[in-house]
Amino acid sequence: MNRRKVVIIDDELPALQVLETILGKRPDLEIVLSTTDYQAAFDYLDENDVDLLIVDLDLRVASGYDLMAAVEPPTQIIVCTGSKDEGSESLLNGAIDFVVKLVEEDRLNFAVDRALRQLQLLEFERESKHYPSTVALQLQNSQVFVNVRTADLVFAQADGKCTRLFLANGEDLLARKLIRDLQHELNPVDFIRSHRSFVVNRVAIERYEPESEHALRKWIVKLRKEVMHKWANDNEKGQLPVGGKYRYRVEKALGIR
Repeated sequence: MNRRKVVIIDDELPALQVLETILGKRPDLEIVLSTTDYQAAFDYLDENDVDLLIVDLDLRVASGYDLMAAVEPPTQIIVCTGSKDEGSESLLNGAIDFVVKLVEEDRLNFAVDRALRQLQLLEFERESKHYPSTVALQLQNSQVFVNVRTADLVFAQADGKCTRLFLANGEDLLARKLIRDLQHELNPVDFIRSHRSFVVNRVAIERYEPESEHALRKWIVKLRKEVMHKWANDNEKGQLPVGGKYRYRVEKALGIR
């Protein structure tokens, strides 16, 4: 049996233990990390791919949405929350389902089954998906939707529950969509997830290199001068970080491997 890898994060130990106990009964799941430590979960997700993330929204030191943004499709997310309203909001921001504390075993298993079905569907869909040339995005704090040509997107950066898009004409837009969900709408042939917080257009990349001669374990991609605008010069100096778990994908996409 192909066991699905699961990360569980809840800052309350009793709640975490309940989740561990319920999910530990399932032979189709492997709990690869169960922790109350936000940073430990964040670091693990930065270095490893998982199939399912089960996350509390209120982690005290940070928001569960920050961890949601650290995973990418087809990883599925189930949110644990004390409020149905918060749970409903999480469905608009990347979660497949939510459970309300105190978590009931049948309800959690229902959510997990739903997540695993969606995971299988996305894995199958990825093999034959047609990617559109435009993406409609709702602007933050607005009812306005902007139809963005994917060819005009230079790179995108995670910003909490939102994603900031940096366009070839020098505009930057803040859209109400997690970067993992935006990535799902972009053709992986054309767009590379270089970091948990960044997706970059392949044709915008000029160089891939170590951050410095003294930091050979840290790598960056540099943007072509012709696609750089004031936003790039001011914010990122025309270079984007490459996360540890993304190096292989970046190198493969660029034909290095």
